[in-house]
Amino acid sequence: MLSACLVIRNEIKRLPQLITHLRQIVDEIVVVDQDSTDGSLDYATKYADIVVMDDHTGYACSSRRIAEDFANGDWILVIDADEFVTPHFQAEIPNLIKRTDVDGYLCCFAHTNGKADIKNIDKLLSEHEYSKPYIYRLFKKEKAEYFNKLHGGVHIPHNAKVVNLWYIGILEVKSTEESVEDLVRYESIKE
Repeated sequence: MLSACLVIRNEIKRLPQLITHLRQIVDEIVVVDQDSTDGSLDYATKYADIVVMDDHTGYACSSRRIAEDFANGDWILVIDADEFVTPHFQAEIPNLIKRTDVDGYLCCFAHTNGKADIKNIDKLLSEHEYSKPYIYRLFKKEKAEYFNKLHGGVHIPHNAKVVNLWYIGILEVKSTEESVEDLVRYESIKE
């Protein structure tokens, strides 16, 4: 069983498309809501499988462990509301999670500068602005470490058997303006 784990705050504009997208990939959607005020919580309650409330900290890392703890899947896919799984990764996931000799996968990550037409994702992939190699987003439950701090991210435990995937697996659709807003907000957070 594969569980998608996402942390949201005020993502009603993106949540319907993301949940529809994830339904084609995962068996369960777990949402941790950080005090949304825009209807995100109501939408998640209606369309996700598990919804948990957490305090708003200004960043997702503080709630990622909570999402995994509530997930029923043997495998976890960590995804944000402004991200999508690429068709290649989506096609590979069923085989990847059948492997017994691997604990998790690192995949490449691309940024599209706000272009969010999921129906034309192959075109977006060819036009992506930049990519970051290797983020840890697909792994067996309990085979990730989370650091409760700004930019803590999802980390690989020292004993995990991990495979690098040589293709873009996650596509971010956040605009440059949104990225700048996030950076400004992050700078104001006291850790």
